[in-house]
Amino acid sequence: MSKILQLYKFKKFVLIIFFLVFNITCATNTKKTDFPQEEVQKALSSGTTVLFYFYADSIPNSLKIKQTIDNLKLQLKDNIKVFSINADQYSDFAYLYEVSYVPDLLIIKPQKSITNRFTLEIDEKALKNAIKGNEILKNTKKIEKKLKEGKPLILFFYTDWCFYCRKLIPIIKEFESEFSNKVGIIWINIDEDYKMADIFGVPGVPVITIINKHGLVVERFGGYGATKEKIIRAFENIGIKMR
Repeated sequence: MSKILQLYKFKKFVLIIFFLVFNITCATNTKKTDFPQEEVQKALSSGTTVLFYFYADSIPNSLKIKQTIDNLKLQLKDNIKVFSINADQYSDFAYLYEVSYVPDLLIIKPQKSITNRFTLEIDEKALKNAIKGNEILKNTKKIEKKLKEGKPLILFFYTDWCFYCRKLIPIIKEFESEFSNKVGIIWINIDEDYKMADIFGVPGVPVITIINKHGLVVERFGGYGATKEKIIRAFENIGIKMR
């Protein structure tokens, strides 16, 4: 009997050690992947254009454009704030923006969210023109209107022929009718606006992207994984009182 008791205590001890190590590991990973967005939000609130520069130490080519970035910072001075983001270290943050390859550069303008994207091949002149230019897509105007109202947004990427999109549409419509006073909803048919899908890194539909009042992506749901309650929780997590 005593041997059985000793074996039980030993197993219990091993389980305790396992969970302690697991929790420490999870805490460490959370710290690594939780990119601090306060400075980003401050820059956008002051009217400064933001550039996200995603790279990886393990991919040397992604580091080669650093000189291009430095040149732009010198030329544009106070008109742009650059955030260099290690996609390996901040993997959760990179996931929100669907960073599949590096280098990946995203231009985020105040009250417009993401307006352009350059992946792998980075042309300095084209990048500079995109930062300074005023080309606005149809759906960017809709985003801008809602962000100026101070509302966070749902961007619902879909097509008319997509089976899972049709299953999600009733959920989005119900959410829209119940919470339109708190949250803006932009319906984006990627057959009609494929460029917007490219900019937000939408590889397929349906995708629900949630952005805060600053225009930053805070959550995304791909496929038929979103529910009304999950969407509500995503907004509550950024301080929106939904009920």
